[in-house]
Amino acid sequence: MFQRVTSAWCRGITGTNSTGKLSNWIDREQHLMILTVHARLKRTGIEMRMVVDDGSAPATVDCTLVRLLVRAHAIRARLLQDPSLTLREIAAEEGVVSSYVSRLIRLSFLAPDIVTAIFNGRHPAQLTANRLMEDTRLPLEWKAQRELFCLL
Repeated sequence: MFQRVTSAWCRGITGTNSTGKLSNWIDREQHLMILTVHARLKRTGIEMRMVVDDGSAPATVDCTLVRLLVRAHAIRARLLQDPSLTLREIAAEEGVVSSYVSRLIRLSFLAPDIVTAIFNGRHPAQLTANRLMEDTRLPLEWKAQRELFCLL
């Protein structure tokens, strides 16, 4: 448990006393505020993070996941605009193989709450770019996706 003690006298508030002169009139005991937060320290690699008991931690957005999702939606939009395009043509334009494009397109069908969690940095730690790209049988049903990625 961590406590932070703060008071108004730290801000240097001044006023006038009975003689009319400026003075530091703050009574330290009267304006003392104690804030208590239940938290714990958690080791993450070589760092230590403070985790508040409600499970909230500072959000860290995984840029690799975000880039994958943006690229997947851009490719899907191109396919919807021009249905005559093939995966091989898109792969040649993107400079990748067609199997990579097909794996990317699957990511454009992720449940909206999973996408939001990724963009906000609130996704489970086991949901990584490698895991998304390696999983060739990503279910289309959103409930099954949530179960797969432990987001229920």
